[in-house]
Amino acid sequence: MKTNGTQILIVRILLFILISLYSILVFGQPDYDFRNPALLSGTDKQIGAVYRFKNVKPGIHANVTITDMTNGLTIGNIDGGSGFVEALQPVINVPAGKNGYLEMKIDFIDGATGLPSIQTEVPMTPIDVDGQMASGRPVNEYDMVQMISGYVDFDMLGGELSIGFPVGWVTGTNTASIDYPGIDTMAKQVMFTVVNGSISSIIARVGANNQTTSSQQRLRSIYFMRFQYPNSYLASPALVSFSGNKTGDAVKLDWSLAADNDVNKVLLERKPGTGDFQLLQEWQLNKENDFSYTDNEPGSEKVYYRLKLIYATGKIEYSNILSFRLNGPVKQTIDVYPTVSSGTFTANIYADKTQSSILQWTDMSGRMIQRQQVVLQKGDNSIYLSDNSGIKKGNYIISVTMDNKILSDRVIIQ
Repeated sequence: MKTNGTQILIVRILLFILISLYSILVFGQPDYDFRNPALLSGTDKQIGAVYRFKNVKPGIHANVTITDMTNGLTIGNIDGGSGFVEALQPVINVPAGKNGYLEMKIDFIDGATGLPSIQTEVPMTPIDVDGQMASGRPVNEYDMVQMISGYVDFDMLGGELSIGFPVGWVTGTNTASIDYPGIDTMAKQVMFTVVNGSISSIIARVGANNQTTSSQQRLRSIYFMRFQYPNSYLASPALVSFSGNKTGDAVKLDWSLAADNDVNKVLLERKPGTGDFQLLQEWQLNKENDFSYTDNEPGSEKVYYRLKLIYATGKIEYSNILSFRLNGPVKQTIDVYPTVSSGTFTANIYADKTQSSILQWTDMSGRMIQRQQVVLQKGDNSIYLSDNSGIKKGNYIISVTMDNKILSDRVIIQ
């Protein structure tokens, strides 16, 4: 998106303030919070500069490093003042007749130890990937986000972005040359979302192909939230459920597929506390819909599991990620992640004994929205929560009742 005049800027600032106040009242703390960067090292706005964004999540900092600027591109600001606190919003200047991008490496750091902090899920949505015509010549923005372990979503019928999948990346390139002034999330046809799981570092590029005869300043924005899209790229899920339980030194995993699925192969992958996902077991499908697997040697102090679904068409999808602490807590707990979602969550519940429990959704007025009975095994239980498509957007409490005690965690459906 391109900069505008003072009057539009004032109006947008006022609107931003109103929207921010409304968001705080309705949704509370955002999933990520990128604002007030401080130069940590290097020269401001030059390759090698490192910026510290403090407490992007409670106790978690983000270091943003400028790793490249191509074809004479310069930076006006590493994080512009307008837009959303949940977004990293560099202002870039692209010379006339040049195609250039800014490359940024984002590292999540534990604020207490200074060590890399693995994030269960990192949603990144380039918004307002637009363009314009100037004197009959186009300028088209584009964004690139690393694809490490996750999925992508966008409006397949939007018609204004060309979505590509070069190895290790997802790209969204504007093709319509239509300008959407300012920064907002109204135009879903110029947005796309990339979600990666279990990462502590990721690279993103924001750029523009400027075929005009003058330098162009563009306001770019990578919003660290997921969004729902009309004509979504994500088909109705073949995976109905994926859950697990840790007892002693073993982790038992169960999953179920829809009866009319088109999945040819299921790969169960495991990842230790640090490292990459590796193949654990593989199933060639015939008529099966329900599966179970027990990992008797999970190994690490913390272990992650996911399913890789390979369809007959060659398409690949990944499940939600389940995590287990092998040195488990000594008291009953519930931890629901991600904090913000379009309606799919994973609940990690620790039970000190096998028991039947009630899992319940409650809105902020205390009204019960949904409840289900679950059987918790002794130890860590990881439960996929997906049957909530009818729940409206808003702030909710997910709670579980165990031994006459109620444990809860808060989530946001957007």
